[in-house]
Amino acid sequence: MTLKMGFLALMILCMLPLAGCWNYREMNELAIALAMGADKAGPGEYRFSFQVVNARDISGIKSSGQIPVNVFSGKGKTLFEAIRKASQKVPRRINAQHM
Repeated sequence: MTLKMGFLALMILCMLPLAGCWNYREMNELAIALAMGADKAGPGEYRFSFQVVNARDISGIKSSGQIPVNVFSGKGKTLFEAIRKASQKVPRRINAQHM
């Protein structure tokens, strides 16, 4: 009987850290990327662009009548540098998990 109780206590202790939202992100803290693109902007130069949805315009609450996406782009000598410059222009954390 004590073996069953010990096993049950161990299972409950193992399940406690797995429950809950320890790594959640609020929707108002994210910039949901719809599209990404990389272009060769010239000799030895790259351009990287993010198309980010503007959630306020698609919610229907405060519609401004504008296109509900924003495009952020950056140039750099390497593709990594171009991505970094483009992502620094986005005011929120880019979420591209669904791409």
